[in-house]
Amino acid sequence: MELITQSFRFELRIAAVVGVLLALFLLAMRPEDRASTRNALLLVLLCTIAELFSSLYADDASSRVARIASFAAGFGMGIALIRLASILVFRLLFPAMRFKVVNLVEDLVFAALLLVWGFAWLSIVGVDLASLVTTSAVITGVIAFSMQDTLGNILGGIVLQLEQSVKVKDWVQIDDIRGQVTDVRWRYTEIVTRNHETVYVPNSYLMKNRFMVMGARADPGMRWRRWVWFNLDFSLPPLEVCEILVRSIRDAEIDRVAHDPAPTAVLMDVTEGCARYALRYFLNDARSDDPTDSIVRAHALAALERAGVRLAVRREERTVLREDEERAAAKAKVEHEQRVRALASLPMFAPLSDEEKSEVADHLIHAPFV
Repeated sequence: MELITQSFRFELRIAAVVGVLLALFLLAMRPEDRASTRNALLLVLLCTIAELFSSLYADDASSRVARIASFAAGFGMGIALIRLASILVFRLLFPAMRFKVVNLVEDLVFAALLLVWGFAWLSIVGVDLASLVTTSAVITGVIAFSMQDTLGNILGGIVLQLEQSVKVKDWVQIDDIRGQVTDVRWRYTEIVTRNHETVYVPNSYLMKNRFMVMGARADPGMRWRRWVWFNLDFSLPPLEVCEILVRSIRDAEIDRVAHDPAPTAVLMDVTEGCARYALRYFLNDARSDDPTDSIVRAHALAALERAGVRLAVRREERTVLREDEERAAAKAKVEHEQRVRALASLPMFAPLSDEEKSEVADHLIHAPFV
């Protein structure tokens, strides 16, 4: 046992040296991951201190405490090395090889390695894994039930990545949230809006609800159709107005406005004393939707003004009638006369006199048929 203990201590010290060197290397090469690397380095140092404490008091009366500290240092050192190795592989080596991997894969691999290391460490310290698995079946079921939301988020993230439904750099709209996907983790999808607000959407929510991805998935470039609306008067025929609107942005060569598909203009409605037109164009940069709409609108308004087409003011006419006894009597008289004329036009009522037709008209009811 003493040889095994000395061998274990030697290997632990070697692991500490490797961990410190790897952490310093990552701090120099990946400054953006300084927080994760610093936490792993701190864990390495704490485990090293625990091992030094264990070696100093190994032969003392508190040797049991020293042994526990040594085993805890070994377990923590393994966690720190796994974390540093995952940062090295997924955030340094893979990008250097131009191999893109979302952070969700890193999280899942890291969690799987931690699970394997946990079972391996239990086996090293002499725990019977077979009996442990048998006795913890009920506990595992309870834990799985209590973590069903977390498991749903993990499975949701995996399915989203396998189906490529949402990818990093996609522009998406979820309810009233519109922004660009910047990261997909094991629990959530990170979206940054145009207002530089970071929104975290649970992966299970994306699996259960509808969301929209800007642009066609089969289109290699970003092309998103935008609608710019105008309420205009009737000074020119609609076809001429549509041509003016299309030519206003086609000749302007506006940045971020795609040439293919070409812009179009359509008369969508005629209501409330004005003609409602829609100028449609394809935007190739979703980040600049409102500024580009503004430029398109300015060019279109200038072209309409040159052509003598003015913006229309909505008009609405309302007739207010005062209902009194005199008006009610007049309406009843008009209704009665219409019924009498209807009866007079039918051959079966021709033999009746005018008084009889008037009496029959008083007993008619409104009964429409289709």
